Amino acid sequence: MKKECSIVRDLLPLYIEDMVSENTAAFVGEHLKTCPSCQREYANMQTPTIGERFSVKQEDGVGFRKATRSLREKLRLLCAIPMLFALIFGTSLAVGFEPLANVIIMPIVGVLGYVIFRWKSVCVLPPLMLIVYGLVRLFRYLWLAEGMQAAEFFAMVGIYAVFVMVGILIAGLLHFAFKKEK
Repeated sequence: MKKECSIVRDLLPLYIEDMVSENTAAFVGEHLKTCPSCQREYANMQTPTIGERFSVKQEDGVGFRKATRSLREKLRLLCAIPMLFALIFGTSLAVGFEPLANVIIMPIVGVLGYVIFRWKSVCVLPPLMLIVYGLVRLFRYLWLAEGMQAAEFFAMVGIYAVFVMVGILIAGLLHFAFKKEK
């Protein structure tokens, strides 16, 4: 490699970013017209890397916000599935053999509900739990002919709603504690 090529290759990143003086730009431009190996190097530097192709530009802020919003929506959807599963599983346990397992399961439902709905989960989860618990009880009544008094039904929903609220409160406090300052 010639000495001139070495100098030009050192200057190429600055030349691409247009951060050189007019004389240096003219020197590099003239050399690129005559040197095929430096032309290839220049073309390789012009081609974006994989990281540059898939990165989000933070200069405009719009792309970054859109990417974070999309990621947040995917996280919420990802949390909705285990939350519903835990809610159905927990209410079926309440009807069956291990109602005390809900001391662990229902706060987890509350945490997942907080991730999905934030503080709206205080208004969304208890009615959702009432519906799911009612459907589980209805299924057991139709399938196994097991009945339940209305007072007992609402007492169980109330107890588990308290456990869900504990989970929401824990998640809210952790979110507040670890929230980044803007």
